Amino acid sequence: MVFNAIPSPFVAAELARAIPLRHSVRRFAAGIDADHAAALRRLVSAANSAGGLNMRLVTDEPTAFSWLGSYGFFRGVTGYVVVAGPNGDADLDIRAGFWGEAVVLAAVAMGLATCWVGATYRHSAVKGGADTVDERVVACIALGMPSAAQSERTVVANDAADWFQRGVEAASIAPSAYARRGWSFERHGNEAVCIPARRRRLFGGFEQVDAGIAALHFLLASNHPVRVSLHI
Repeated sequence: MVFNAIPSPFVAAELARAIPLRHSVRRFAAGIDADHAAALRRLVSAANSAGGLNMRLVTDEPTAFSWLGSYGFFRGVTGYVVVAGPNGDADLDIRAGFWGEAVVLAAVAMGLATCWVGATYRHSAVKGGADTVDERVVACIALGMPSAAQSERTVVANDAADWFQRGVEAASIAPSAYARRGWSFERHGNEAVCIPARRRRLFGGFEQVDAGIAALHFLLASNHPVRVSLHI
């Protein structure tokens, strides 16, 4: 699967600028207002069309993250994106990671805080989010107003750096399950290949989702195509 462009209404330059601002937030000061919700729904719709997904934005729903089993003890979460797609698709996790992270970076560009959540949410409370025969929920993305100002990290100081180096450096701060970075990149001519690590249940089996997320970061920073492949 090759990723080489970001469609409208996403703005690639805005997503790239959001990369060093993004970090996982588990405490939120407020939920999503109507203007942010409308903008996010347009983005989610575009991501669904481009990625063949069934993502949906949920607002004013406080119960999905209101239990002690939620990793990191979430506070104040009333809005989230359900990241889902057709059950049985072999590359669903990769697409979900790539396009879900596009929504994440767009949300950060709006001033919102975000956090990928793989399993530790109340599945029964996710509106329309229970797994069915036709659909599988890959993850959720918590969204809201941050409780403190988001700090910026330096990713690539030298804009003239080699495109592959820029891509790897941007991918290196992409979110991943247990901060494991379960992927590697290889350079094949003018294309990069992202190789997910072997799936391990110990780490939740999210290696392909993580690879999709990292591929988006790489594409935005390098402006070169990225192929996510299980086999070279």
